[in-house]
Amino acid sequence: MVSEDSLIEFISNTEIFLSLDAEFHKAIADVIEVRVFKPGARIVTQGERGQEYFLILSGSVKVLLEDYALWTEQVLLELKAGQSFGESALLTEAKRSATVQAQEETACAVLSRENFEKLMTRLPKVAVAVSRYLAQRLAVQCQLTGFRFVSGDDLVYDPKVYRAFPDSVLRRWRAVPLKLNGRSLTIALTRPNDPEAIKALQREVPGFGLEPVACTLEDYRAFLHRYRMKAPPVEDSGGGETARVQRADGTTVPKPLRSVLASMQDSDEAQVIVELDPGSAQLLVSRKGSLEPFLPALVDDDARGLRSQLDELLGQVFERAGSSILSMKIGNRPCQISLSVLKGRKKSRYAIGMTDVQSAVPPLRALFPSEATLNMVRGALNEQGRILFLTGGKASGLSTTLYSILESRGEALDKRNILLFEDRPLIPQDEILQFQLGRSLEPEFSVACVQRPEMIAFDSLLPNQIEELVFHPDSESTVIATYRGDDLLDVLARTAGEAGGRAPSLHRVSLILQQRLVRRICLSCSEAFMPSEEERRRLQDSGLDNAENKYFHGEGCEACAGTGVRGQVPLFEALRCSRGLLEGLAGLRSKREERIAALKDSLVFSYRSFARLLISQGLIDPLEGLRMFPARTS
Repeated sequence: MVSEDSLIEFISNTEIFLSLDAEFHKAIADVIEVRVFKPGARIVTQGERGQEYFLILSGSVKVLLEDYALWTEQVLLELKAGQSFGESALLTEAKRSATVQAQEETACAVLSRENFEKLMTRLPKVAVAVSRYLAQRLAVQCQLTGFRFVSGDDLVYDPKVYRAFPDSVLRRWRAVPLKLNGRSLTIALTRPNDPEAIKALQREVPGFGLEPVACTLEDYRAFLHRYRMKAPPVEDSGGGETARVQRADGTTVPKPLRSVLASMQDSDEAQVIVELDPGSAQLLVSRKGSLEPFLPALVDDDARGLRSQLDELLGQVFERAGSSILSMKIGNRPCQISLSVLKGRKKSRYAIGMTDVQSAVPPLRALFPSEATLNMVRGALNEQGRILFLTGGKASGLSTTLYSILESRGEALDKRNILLFEDRPLIPQDEILQFQLGRSLEPEFSVACVQRPEMIAFDSLLPNQIEELVFHPDSESTVIATYRGDDLLDVLARTAGEAGGRAPSLHRVSLILQQRLVRRICLSCSEAFMPSEEERRRLQDSGLDNAENKYFHGEGCEACAGTGVRGQVPLFEALRCSRGLLEGLAGLRSKREERIAALKDSLVFSYRSFARLLISQGLIDPLEGLRMFPARTS
């Protein structure tokens, strides 16, 4: 047990009580309780109301940031004897910002708020010292902005609140309405101290008070992409003229094709069908399975001119069918244009597809809206000489995720120091160097390693190429590769089990991200709702519920043809990979239970927990989640 003299010495050396005289240290020691915690015991829990202050007398603790949506935790720091935590609980009932867990048998001196308040009535100087300490610490946290910061996790699309403002006003001031509480509306801004922004927003909601909070520009952009907010129209060339359209070589595209492409960009239309006969051209779009006019029909010279332009861009005059992909810039926005043609005896049908490159590649934060998962992926990318795999079925969005990772990594370094090898470039990159991926990785991979780029990326590898990769001598570059299939672990395990005396570099494989696509709620008709009691029970049994009871669904509208869903959103599952895991899997192919146990031990987060996060953020209907992940059996 700690003696009174030792306890007083601990208190006198603690920062919060450092300015007090010795007589006050003894008075504090008289109202303190000593508690001993076993290894693994939770001393305080994130999110609970704080009532006590803790001074570590012996042992050590770890401070954890928990992600309740994904059931993951991140160690922030370790505290040892002489250090303390929970000071704010002496003056406020604020929720605990982190969990503190004993790493070994740990003794703490515990001062409750009740005893502290009694002490303050007798010794006001103690209250002054503690208040001054907490005020100084709060000033350090808030001196940059003066506003409470919200993270990307908090930027959730609430249709009713969002639609209270014109979209143009929100975009101009980079604002995200978050929550309505009585007559007060919380709104996140990248510049919350801008009086013009506050005035403009206040004009839209007379009678309501605004509570501005701060968010980063990165989080704001991720919010726009995550919830598919329509991009602003292309810049006009002046005087109301159609936006300038340029090919990759800088040549200008004239009318009538220029008008078609600019109209597609301006209206966010992904595909236009052109039906051409000898004297006219019908410009159509698909609506609810039918083709409807997109622009007025072209006739005579205009129709023939459009046919000539399309054939030129296709690269040749096809007699029956053909397709082509090329890059263009419309206004100031780069786009990928896909062209195809089917030719009949009397009519020809062309299709013009458009992908806005800036919106096609989402910010990494839009794919991983949880801070814990985002930091995990970024951490893996920062491990020099390691390999990160992306795996999933065909059309699961792997290439888009790869591009997003490369763009994110390119923000921190020179993009020209990233080398990308592909079957064929899906999206042209202005600065990242792109090369053709052959049947074998050699000699390109060896040469790339000699040149020591920051990152080497492959999209996508076959099993024999994965074997080449893991048997290649260690590279100083970070390698990221995609694999289309659901047997990547088997491929890696087989490589480990059939090394034949060679030494595979399996120790370099750090992380495996598995990906699949699920149906997204239509954001045009998204509404908050409360599932039935039975549905909430099933959600809880399935591990898909959330403490805030945030649930959304699509009510059905013209944009989604009444289905309530529109588009897709990726789900991820992450495995921490080690050589021991892969070698163990190679020897456990016939032992299903041991194999499952080995995988479970390496699982960072599951598809189910990621779906739970997206449900709470209004991206997946909870009933869709139940369809994918039924209740778990005990």
